[in-house]
Amino acid sequence: MSNEEKISILIVDDEEAILMGLRSLITKEFPKVKLLTTDNGNRAWQMINTHHPQIIISDLYMPGQSGLQLCKNLRDIDDFDDVVFIILTANTDKDRRLKALELGADDFLNKPFSKQELTSKIKSAMRLVKMQNQLQEENQLLIELADELEKSLQDIIKLSVKFLQARIPASEDMLSRIAKASVWIAEQFGDFEREQIRDIEIAANLCYTGKIFLPDHLLNTPIMDQGRPTNSLMFQVPNSAREIVSSVPRFKDVGNILYHLFENYDGSGFPGRLKKWQIPLPSRIIRIPLDYEEYRQKSKKPKEDVIEYIAAGINRLYDKRVVALFEQYIKTEIAFETGMVDRAINLNELQDGMILSRDIITNSGMKIMAAGTILDDRYIKRIFSHNTTDPILGHIFVKT
Repeated sequence: MSNEEKISILIVDDEEAILMGLRSLITKEFPKVKLLTTDNGNRAWQMINTHHPQIIISDLYMPGQSGLQLCKNLRDIDDFDDVVFIILTANTDKDRRLKALELGADDFLNKPFSKQELTSKIKSAMRLVKMQNQLQEENQLLIELADELEKSLQDIIKLSVKFLQARIPASEDMLSRIAKASVWIAEQFGDFEREQIRDIEIAANLCYTGKIFLPDHLLNTPIMDQGRPTNSLMFQVPNSAREIVSSVPRFKDVGNILYHLFENYDGSGFPGRLKKWQIPLPSRIIRIPLDYEEYRQKSKKPKEDVIEYIAAGINRLYDKRVVALFEQYIKTEIAFETGMVDRAINLNELQDGMILSRDIITNSGMKIMAAGTILDDRYIKRIFSHNTTDPILGHIFVKT
């Protein structure tokens, strides 16, 4: 099928002679093109929505919508970005033409027009339509390929988790919880790209990978206890994890996250003895849900007590900002399970008389207001003031 057979052209002009002349020339020079005509801007807009022509040749001044109005309305709708819009005019005013270009016109056809000029303009428009069609097809192909890669990636992760499950019983549900919490925390920071969030999710699901070479009697033993390795063999876990995961080029960053998972915030961890900001933030994030799940499984204590255990490690083992966000996450779970009623609100929703149900923490880790505080105008102004220089971390929760 030729390019002409795929293209429709709409001509809009209130002068019958011009309309008939254009119809005659286009039909003769481009016989396979689907041709639409109208003498009114409003009817043209209806035809555009019904037929979606690839090329529009429109007079500047017409009853109903003018050519400029038609062009503006067209460019306001993303679905019509592929339409080539040619203004037909005898007006040589540069300002008027500049305005048309600003509104999204692609070209001009002068009145009176010659056969050669008309043919040249339409052929140029057709080439542009062809390039746009090819670009759309290529974009669609890229989307389909990305979907396939994402499905393959999901399959790889599921397969990896199944292998871990076979070697370390009962790990699948725990890893799923760690991943869910880690993604939530990462999203609250707002500093991560979509691909980085994905890497955090993958790393969380694979955080036991380095354990598969451990002897059977150590498989269910936490790698660290109170920030110290539980066995000398645990020192090999970060290297094993990075070596296995980074063997897939796509997972290079995931391998780096896992490699630094057991660094302590004060620099006493391993393998690099990194401290504070030197530790990759994704590693700091995943470490807390991991330690929480392992300690809860070991101690059998309720969630509130395990959170207190984690909080005791702030600044020694953990980044206090991550702990604050994780506490929000767990308390949301507790509220849902116990039927406690509180809700997250935005700053502009704060009102006198509201009661905070959780502490307010800033991005620097400072607690600026405690749970149970009854808000008044003075407290609300303080919250806004802090948010200007040290943004609120996560959400603000109030009792309802």
